[in-house]
Amino acid sequence: MGVVFGLNEDLIKSRLAASADAVDATVYHGDSVAVEALLSKSWTYMQRAHPRTGAFGCAVFWLWAGFRAPALDGTDAANQSPACLAIPLSGAVVTATLAAAVLVVLTLLRKRDTQRTGDRAWREEYPKLYTRGCR
Repeated sequence: MGVVFGLNEDLIKSRLAASADAVDATVYHGDSVAVEALLSKSWTYMQRAHPRTGAFGCAVFWLWAGFRAPALDGTDAANQSPACLAIPLSGAVVTATLAAAVLVVLTLLRKRDTQRTGDRAWREEYPKLYTRGCR
């Protein structure tokens, strides 16, 4: 993810600036100092996101907050806006955990059935050995 940020830093910063420019008159009332401070803080949020790539939910949170901050007049409002991500991400984790558990159980059952089939095949292939007690 660091490479993506490095290659697209200008693109990301211009996207943040365009988001702030769209609401400059209504949210910032032409205060360029406030806009620059918020753009700097938004970029800090972007930088927080990319080392947390392993914790996908955390990375998404910081990216979302960073992109939302310029349009919401501050990072406090942006920090609250990703709350809507908590439920879907939690649901995805629970769903993935249940799916993994089901796959493990199915794999274990399939192995047990395969072992039984192997025993039957042995009995059919070598009935004399099986009846004598040799296994």
